[in-house]
Amino acid sequence: MNRRELLKNLGYTVGATALTPTLLSTLQSCTQDPSWQPAIFPKNKIGFVNTLLDIILPKTDTPSASELNLIAFIDTYYDLVLSKMDQDRLLMGLDAFENMCLKETSKSSLAAVATDELEAQLSKYLRGSKEKTDQWNAALYRYLDAENKNIATNDVPEVPLAYDFAQTLRNRAVQAYKTNEFIGEEVRPYASIPGQQKGCVDLQETTGGKSWSL
Repeated sequence: MNRRELLKNLGYTVGATALTPTLLSTLQSCTQDPSWQPAIFPKNKIGFVNTLLDIILPKTDTPSASELNLIAFIDTYYDLVLSKMDQDRLLMGLDAFENMCLKETSKSSLAAVATDELEAQLSKYLRGSKEKTDQWNAALYRYLDAENKNIATNDVPEVPLAYDFAQTLRNRAVQAYKTNEFIGEEVRPYASIPGQQKGCVDLQETTGGKSWSL
């Protein structure tokens, strides 16, 4: 039985978003599987997406996004949990982000776009002014299905789609990072079950300001 069928039998639906222990274990196993292959991201885009993820979560005193193989977590999450419309929205955004990178750098291929140029593109969407982000959100929402919040047409302007992709990739990367086993046990404060219950304590004093690993 493959993982998709297993999760369905355990009662997960395509609309589920909660990271239950069983689902989290499945997602974590993909990041540690040397034979992992993408189900959602095109194979020829893995290097590009990994570069973007490393810009969002670079190597410091902790591993980078690519070293933790967070792309496997994100890809598997979209494959097993989210709807086909969510998957299409992600890939439409990826294409739009690529196209905007090429247009604004005047490069003919993504291989010719330097990392600092990609960083500038991400920064434009992730650190845009409130006026700009309001405009992009308004433009995007005009093309969303009101009930499901999914793209309901293929005629969305590229800039709002590129913005949507950058925001989504950043949010999914942070989600994958915070739930990564290595980060949870080696970087964030961690106490194995049963642990201790200490109410009303200063987080700065107990963990140096870091949130506890779950």
